[in-house]
Amino acid sequence: MGILADLAAVLHDRWDKEEDDTALFHELDCVARTDGRTVVCRCPRQVTERLAGQPADPSRSARPHRARRGGRAAELGFLRIRSPSSIETDRSALKMGSGKTFARVRSTVFARHSNPWSAWSRWATAPLVLVPVWKRSWPHAAVVSAWFAVNPVLFPKPADQRAWATKAVLGEELWLADHPRDAGLAVDAAATGAMMIALFGAWHRRPVPAAVATGAQMLLLLVYWELMARYYETHRDAETSS
Repeated sequence: MGILADLAAVLHDRWDKEEDDTALFHELDCVARTDGRTVVCRCPRQVTERLAGQPADPSRSARPHRARRGGRAAELGFLRIRSPSSIETDRSALKMGSGKTFARVRSTVFARHSNPWSAWSRWATAPLVLVPVWKRSWPHAAVVSAWFAVNPVLFPKPADQRAWATKAVLGEELWLADHPRDAGLAVDAAATGAMMIALFGAWHRRPVPAAVATGAQMLLLLVYWELMARYYETHRDAETSS
């Protein structure tokens, strides 16, 4: 008899716990009807019947219970059933916020990179890309990568936009945002192709093809800068007004 009494007590405690948890999570576990502070929900009766080994009868009347205040219920009060439309709205807002953050970061990077010291030092050190390939050295690759990663933000924003290199970098920012199919795209593709040839020559340690391709790449980059500077002169007024 003592064992049966203990078992009955355990089951009774478990029923109470299940009913308490169901009351706390009724908005997640079932469709409840709320009227003021009274929540009508079938969860307590269904849990009790399930523990008793009886099939739940959805036709039986729901048992009203009061919404609890304080304690765990207050801590979990933020849990609510959300409609797909509200979830999609939050996702759209998150994407919009991420897009604005990326735009601000990109604008800051281009503003600092438009410093002539930044632009010209990056152009002059373009052949450094060949060093780790020629030497098959990961430490050299790390150093060169760090330099090209830091270079755009190493110098402050220029005081004005009169320098040719400044106009070229700011024009590239506008051009990348618009991405028109113009001569700039063709020149950029040609410069990329020249760089690939230079890397191929460096890998096979053939100095002449690597040097010629690197020189062609740097000349094409100057042509690309000229096109970007012209693009900036043409579109800066529209960008400022927008």
